[in-house]
Amino acid sequence: MAVRSQVCSDDFNRPDENPIAGNWTKLAWTVPYNIVRSMAISSNMMVPIITQNQGVEWEGAFWNADTFDNDQYCDFKYVRASSYPADFMPVIRLTNNANGNSYGFYMWSGGSTARIRKSVGGVVTEISTFTLGIVLNTVYSIEAEGTTIRAMTNGAVVGSATDSSVASGVVGMAGPNSNLATPKGFDNFVAGNLVSAGGMFHFANMTGGMRVMTGGING
Repeated sequence: MAVRSQVCSDDFNRPDENPIAGNWTKLAWTVPYNIVRSMAISSNMMVPIITQNQGVEWEGAFWNADTFDNDQYCDFKYVRASSYPADFMPVIRLTNNANGNSYGFYMWSGGSTARIRKSVGGVVTEISTFTLGIVLNTVYSIEAEGTTIRAMTNGAVVGSATDSSVASGVVGMAGPNSNLATPKGFDNFVAGNLVSAGGMFHFANMTGGMRVMTGGING
């Protein structure tokens, strides 16, 4: 059984940034998602940058400070709604190039259907669809374990798919521009690796050469 091993997190509790900087970099996707801007920080949240061409242009950023194992996960908490239907997509195993290979958990508040999407070579395929509405203050997650891709809310699996098209990459967030004075907002980004319970063991050097095991349950 795989367990989560956190690699990074961001609570966005710092002065506003437009675009978001530091450990985040704008996605380079042009096909199939026309990523024209990065995300921003506003009022201690990750938000899309406010511009024109609502729904046509996308915005997105990936975490640049760490690498991830092939089995990985990504969480974002949806903390502020917008008046216009909100689209957003946490992404994993993403490749930051024009074609944007990735898996994404795509949500749209204008309907009750959620999707797991894969993007390969600039072509998007919906590999799972399921009934799910957007709820404020919910943690939306996507994870990949081998060929199993899972969409989750607050830690519970709500949809899954089996696919082997994209094997590795990094994590981030993407979505269409909202063009609103009060855009959708996200908080509590957490990402990391999925490892076997036995693999959680590691050794730490102590004074006098003594070694202790920390973390996990061998199973």
